[in-house]
Amino acid sequence: MLRRRPRCSICGRTGHNRRNCPIRGERTPTKNRVIKRRSIAAQNSRIRRLVPTEKWSKFKIGITGKPDRRAIHQDYRVYSEMILLHKTSSKSKVRQWEKDTAEIKKAYHSRCENQVKSLGTGPLTERGPYYLYLVRRRR
Repeated sequence: MLRRRPRCSICGRTGHNRRNCPIRGERTPTKNRVIKRRSIAAQNSRIRRLVPTEKWSKFKIGITGKPDRRAIHQDYRVYSEMILLHKTSSKSKVRQWEKDTAEIKKAYHSRCENQVKSLGTGPLTERGPYYLYLVRRRR
């Protein structure tokens, strides 16, 4: 009788479990350094450097209050990496930061999975901190 190989609850692949999932290691937001926000141009410049065309096929920019939960959420399993761009305790600031990325989303519209009209909206937790993040998928 053949024994079934374990299936990972994070990535859905067989051969390992959620404790030793390689994708979980890549998605762990605590590994990423959150930098201070300086300006819209500096933020967009940093995002442009993180989304080169050769290695990454799709990306999405968003805001969250719980990056650990967001990284393992079912809708985000297709992405291979999560990078925390900025951190704040203000809901209005983080929403504005997301709106400021509209230029990036328009420039990379074929690879960006965001809708420009929905920027800066959506539910957030009652208490901060809040994060602006970028998730990206390998080719």
